[in-house]
Amino acid sequence: MAPVKRELPSFDLQELAQIGAGVACQSLSDRLAKALECDGILYLTNFGISEEEFEEFRHVTRAIFDASPEEQEKYIVSGLPLRGLTKLEGESTAKVLCTGEHSDLCMKYSWGDAGAVPNVAPNDVFKAAWESTHDKMTAIAKQVLLCIAKVLDLTDVDALLNGDALTRHLRYPDVKEERCADKSDTVERMATHFDMTLLSVLCQTPCPNGFVSLQALIGDDWVPVPYVAGTLVVNFGAVLNAITNGRVLAAKHRVVAPPTELREGSSRESTVLFYMADPELLLKPLQGGNGGAVMCFGEPLPAEGMKAGAFLGQLLSRFKTDQPSPSVVAYRIYASPVASILKLASLDSALHARPLPSLV
Repeated sequence: MAPVKRELPSFDLQELAQIGAGVACQSLSDRLAKALECDGILYLTNFGISEEEFEEFRHVTRAIFDASPEEQEKYIVSGLPLRGLTKLEGESTAKVLCTGEHSDLCMKYSWGDAGAVPNVAPNDVFKAAWESTHDKMTAIAKQVLLCIAKVLDLTDVDALLNGDALTRHLRYPDVKEERCADKSDTVERMATHFDMTLLSVLCQTPCPNGFVSLQALIGDDWVPVPYVAGTLVVNFGAVLNAITNGRVLAAKHRVVAPPTELREGSSRESTVLFYMADPELLLKPLQGGNGGAVMCFGEPLPAEGMKAGAFLGQLLSRFKTDQPSPSVVAYRIYASPVASILKLASLDSALHARPLPSLV
């Protein structure tokens, strides 16, 4: 299916913060409500992190990505929760989601909230850059959630803000020839998936040759999500979709490979903050939710609700978890003393009784 270009909604975060302050904000509130229900993804401006800060963050991270294999071994952490370095093609979203065998064509570095499980930092400069970026992007995620709560008249906002955050920096090199879209049996650099989060916040760099690799499924169309200077991309997750009874659309998205003629110069980087529900959060429609809207799960949650941890565990139980870590399972699962997250491509299948294909 060829991508369909369309303009995605864009919002100034400082203006969004004024929602509810007066009648003049009603048109902005209506516009955000439409984006939540119809798009599931948007651009954000005026969010308080400069491009210079992001570039410094990328600079210190590239030092590890460009290090020798022997040096990189120091920053590889096996098992869960996700921390440290994942080598190029070391993970496969497709295998975890039973949608294919292709690997993710990127390197990754992971950083979580401060807690019982330490993060991995080669030096104080690296640590300071990652802590600052993680904390600032977490604050942005919470600000956006507060805006959504105002627009949809949601209560129990404190429950939404008592979540966990995971930051991952992904570097996609130029696509190797055999994985170009016209040479491979898949067009994907990373398989199609929902984020099993409340929301995700992404800062991306453009491919030098102008190719747009990130796409979101809006309606029946794959829509390119290009780099726009001075913006973040926010996409909304399946958990937020569930607790708002579908009033917030969860954006299914993917990262695609270019054709052979655009292989050179197809490299890109992205920094993603996954903001995830506390496992004790009861997943039932929050007060103010509107029943009858489209659910990405295919059906509503049980009337009595279900705790996020149990809900995610039910999804996880349908997949094998005995694969070598982190090559397969660790990528889409984030586990910590207070959270367990699985990002799924086919949530409707996972929530029905019919069995899913096993991982091989």
